[in-house]
Amino acid sequence: MLGGKRAFLDFVKKASPRKVSVLLHEGADPDAVCSGFAVCQLISEISGAVATLIAPGVSSTAKNVISALGIRVSGPDPDLGGCDLVVVVDTSSLSMLGCAAERLLASKVPVVQIDHHSPSPSMEGIASFRLLDEGSPSTTEIVYSLFKASKTRISKNLAQAFVFGIVSESGNLSRLRNSSLRVLCELSKAGGDVEAALGGLRKEASLDERIARLKSAQRVVLRRVGDILIAVSHVGSYHSSAAKSLIALGADLAATLAKNKDGLKISVRASENYASITGIHVGKDICAPLGALLGGEGSGHRMVGGIRANCGFSRARTALLSFLEEKSAGALGSSGGP
Repeated sequence: MLGGKRAFLDFVKKASPRKVSVLLHEGADPDAVCSGFAVCQLISEISGAVATLIAPGVSSTAKNVISALGIRVSGPDPDLGGCDLVVVVDTSSLSMLGCAAERLLASKVPVVQIDHHSPSPSMEGIASFRLLDEGSPSTTEIVYSLFKASKTRISKNLAQAFVFGIVSESGNLSRLRNSSLRVLCELSKAGGDVEAALGGLRKEASLDERIARLKSAQRVVLRRVGDILIAVSHVGSYHSSAAKSLIALGADLAATLAKNKDGLKISVRASENYASITGIHVGKDICAPLGALLGGEGSGHRMVGGIRANCGFSRARTALLSFLEEKSAGALGSSGGP
């Protein structure tokens, strides 16, 4: 069932949960951690339930946020036993949950989804209630709106968590929207500190990450469609960082593949120029159909997305190159581009 903010609050109150598991995706980023932390606080306030934040793994940047805010996260081997409600936060598909997916399917308890990515069918099939807003810049801002709707008090530490989530998801303010700026101004009055968040999120890339970025540039396959440059590469790790670095080098659309024990992970990124010229939404128009084509799932935002593929490397790379070229050429043709 899809619903709005008030419907979500009513759903939780009616469910009267005693123990709630708030579940994040594998390699949870600051937006996931901060919004999940806030959901735990909200549910405890409105229902009196004990809410536990669970993640099958968190990113290195999120670890800094967890330390700064004193957030407790259970994992990496999540246990959903004993809970009577699961809230899946900032996660569009079951495949993003990694080892937690099977446990979620076996739990047989009501599942609520809160997310701002393009939705996938796998979550639709198991969620009793879905609060989705693709127009929201972050899941953190969706959860903040729940606090406002319920008139629940926001502590100084929680205000800082909201600030961390918004600043991180806006690319450290580089993609900040007017709506997010207004929220940050409200949070500053509650004790949130944007400068502290920027400092806490700032980190130097490790040696391994820098090597991965350089290897991705070394292995790149480049295609040109009109004035659009498409770069596809592969790395052993840090595939998302590698894709971002290819955009910084000059690609309009970049994709990097990385093998893992469950198959392949693919990170896709677009430049602002690519998004505005083609009108293509990376999550909906590239990652979702490509994920299905490659036997897995994909989702994402307007300029950033991810795919979990269930096929061999060669097939995935060939299909990826072909799809990105054809999609881009079709968009340029329909828009009157070169």
